[in-house]
Amino acid sequence: SSIFNNINFNNIKLDNVDIVDVIFNNSDLSNQVFDNKLLSRVVFNNCKLLGTSFVNSNLKDIKFNNSNCKYINLFSSSLTNIEIIDSTFNETEFIKTNLKDIDFSSCNIERIIFDIDSLKGIKINVLQASDIVRLLEVQIK
Repeated sequence: SSIFNNINFNNIKLDNVDIVDVIFNNSDLSNQVFDNKLLSRVVFNNCKLLGTSFVNSNLKDIKFNNSNCKYINLFSSSLTNIEIIDSTFNETEFIKTNLKDIDFSSCNIERIIFDIDSLKGIKINVLQASDIVRLLEVQIK
């Protein structure tokens, strides 16, 4: 497998490649476009993925560890065996994306964008549940 340490990909476009057997450590992959791509056996450790797009992509055996994933777009993506630890997914789009069995309980998911079907089976903590209920415009007394 390939390992990238402390790489800023802001001036490098990765939009024409599938990413398989790669570890990114302390790297900046913000605003990359991985639409219609395969990402398999990939680890993001302490990475910045602000605004990265994974539209209609296949993500399999992926680990996000202590990464900033704000504003990423996972519209209509397939997620299989995803592990997420202490990462931020604020304002991330999960429309037409099955989140069943994905554990976000150690993450920040404020103002996520989702459809009801995508949330079925998601694993969250009690505080996150109240945030999601508010996004559904339910009033809590």
